[in-house]
Amino acid sequence: AVANLHAINFTLGLGEFRAQLDALVATLEPHRGPMIVGGDFNTWSAARLQAMHDAMTRLGLAAVVPAADRRTLVLGQQIDYLFVRGLEVGEAQVPEVTASDHNPLLATLRLAPTAASR
Repeated sequence: AVANLHAINFTLGLGEFRAQLDALVATLEPHRGPMIVGGDFNTWSAARLQAMHDAMTRLGLAAVVPAADRRTLVLGQQIDYLFVRGLEVGEAQVPEVTASDHNPLLATLRLAPTAASR
């Protein structure tokens, strides 16, 4: 399963943000195989960051963290993420670009041996 999310940005409180994450989790939870979830999570606050991590934990996903981390920052917080389950991460990088206000997060992924036997 692959999902790309552009999380709701400016709202009062966390209600709508959590509702969007809950909908993502509800949609993906039944899937038992490998999974990739990425995108602009708009995690510009500690509360949003925690809500995102809670949702990804519910799905059993692990964050892909590039060695040279040049992901886009808003209010000093990273907002772009890539999470995986059932996949091995080879190389992960964030090249700087001028074509967007976000630097892309690129990763080489391989099916994990345990996932391949499902």
